[in-house]
Amino acid sequence: MTFLQELSSSGIPYIDSVDSKLLNRRAKYRQRIRDNLRNRFRREYLGQLRQHALKIDVFQKLRVGDVVFVEDINKRHIHWPPAKIIEIFPGRDNVDRLSKVKCVHVK
Repeated sequence: MTFLQELSSSGIPYIDSVDSKLLNRRAKYRQRIRDNLRNRFRREYLGQLRQHALKIDVFQKLRVGDVVFVEDINKRHIHWPPAKIIEIFPGRDNVDRLSKVKCVHVK
């Protein structure tokens, strides 16, 4: 019998009344927010990590699973893509010399 009762509005507009310009504007706004957040994270948080690392004289040995940045001489360090260390290869002197990393595609 509940299907005979009048239901209150769910708050979701009918597809015919959705404005495409409003959706496009909202999508651009969300993309701008995401880009701003990414840039702030890289500039503020990663910048602080770098400054902190410069203050510490002790070199911390890298381990499998650590997140690193892949250097690109054509870009500023803020725009270097992040990567995760998958495997570490020591040299003849048993010092880690080479790492295999998995990198995400970044625009």
